[in-house]
Amino acid sequence: MLQSLNMHVGVEAFFCVVRNTPDYHMDPIWFFTSKAMKNYMPIAVPIWTAWDFSHVGTKLEAFAIAGCDTINLNRTSKQKANDMKCQIRDKINQMLMDITDNKQAMMQYVNYKELVIQRYGVELRLLDAINGKECKFVKLTPLQLKERRAEQQKKIDEGVISVKTRKPRKDKGTKHKQTGEQASDPESDKENTERREEPQGKKRQKKGPTSKETVGTLVENGGNNSG
Repeated sequence: MLQSLNMHVGVEAFFCVVRNTPDYHMDPIWFFTSKAMKNYMPIAVPIWTAWDFSHVGTKLEAFAIAGCDTINLNRTSKQKANDMKCQIRDKINQMLMDITDNKQAMMQYVNYKELVIQRYGVELRLLDAINGKECKFVKLTPLQLKERRAEQQKKIDEGVISVKTRKPRKDKGTKHKQTGEQASDPESDKENTERREEPQGKKRQKKGPTSKETVGTLVENGGNNSG
């Protein structure tokens, strides 16, 4: 049919057929009405690696098997968070286009006051939604929590998502040698402890005179007596 449209009315088209279930195996099928269009794809959609129809087809297949929902393709918490941020940005931008009736309107976060409020005469009130409890946490029932946990565990068991765990230390269970100021002998530790336990208000006893001071005093007294 596409070939007929191409010959009669000048239509160019391409498509890719992929499976949407893991129950059977089928390689992605590509079709182009023109070989030139196929050769043009690496130029039309530049990516960091060379355009590979097998790679792109596999990606489309995974997306279809995931139910055409990007959130199901995310394997880590960071990927899920990034996907949710993208969805929030898209929804906010769509709301801006709807309220301004301007399909070219774009949400600006850095210069929000100048490029959104002053340009379009609108204001985004997220804080009001939080204060008004329209945006809030919802307490799950025990049954809902059980279902969520079962669903999460199923995805982990099937390898759909991965859980990041800390690797055990290679020197786990071995004692570390203290170096520098950390290393001390028991007698020194005992002396330091006794000093710390000494009351702050206690005055130190005055040291007695040195032998040099004693001799000088005796000489001075002797000289006075002789006079």
